[in-house]
Amino acid sequence: MDGTFPFRTGTVARNRWGDMADGATTAARQRRVLAAATEFGAAIGATRVTVESPDGAVVVTVGPGNAVLDLALTRRIRQHDGRSLGALIVSTVRTAVDRATQELAARARELAPDRPDLPGLLTGALPAPPAPRSGDTTGAAAGPTGTGAAGTGGGAAGVPGDELAAGARRLSAEADRQLDAYAAAWEELEVLTATAHSPDGGVTAVVRAGGALERVELHDSLLRGEPAGLAALVLATVHRATAEASRRMAERVQQAVGPRLDVMALVTPHLPAEGADEEGRA
Repeated sequence: MDGTFPFRTGTVARNRWGDMADGATTAARQRRVLAAATEFGAAIGATRVTVESPDGAVVVTVGPGNAVLDLALTRRIRQHDGRSLGALIVSTVRTAVDRATQELAARARELAPDRPDLPGLLTGALPAPPAPRSGDTTGAAAGPTGTGAAGTGGGAAGVPGDELAAGARRLSAEADRQLDAYAAAWEELEVLTATAHSPDGGVTAVVRAGGALERVELHDSLLRGEPAGLAALVLATVHRATAEASRRMAERVQQAVGPRLDVMALVTPHLPAEGADEEGRA
């Protein structure tokens, strides 16, 4: 009997047990990641923060992603004119959004400590494009004519080195085009805004890409009416501006990613139909 047979058998067994152990470790890690993602998703969906303005005139409730869920106005709005009340609504919303983001950021640090970018993404911000690559390294492996390390006849699975190099250059060029398209979209979305007006023209809301409330303008005459009616009118107008900002953002991202992903199909079902949000009509 070959004296090396038991040794070889033991080695194979150890390798198999090692593979099984590695597989079990990987599976356990995946389960932990999935559990953390599920828990974090539930935390995002359950996020609600309510903030009252210092003078008690404005009460807002926000959810994740800059969403303004509810707005209440009290009779103390009569201490303001339209301009100051609009500014107070915006500042109160921003305070609530900041608190919601802080809560989610703290949760993210617990569940995903290796993702410091999550808090920014939760506010609707797109990651900044990566810095341009320095130099072209696509021909390093095969050389300028495909006769380097890969060699003319030394490519993988018998593929000539010059074909491998050409394929690598095509992939690199496509990656560069995608990065350029994303960078252009990112720059445009940084300044993109959408504006909506109430049916009576007395309320104007401006929302940035990602849903951040930028400005609310109110006609002074509206402050003489019932606060609840004005609150509903403002909220409906903010929602229309938010929907339009989301629609424009999705259209621009669709242009950047091309036909590989139907961004509009993902976003459109979550947007209100044009003119459907009329609950705040005066």
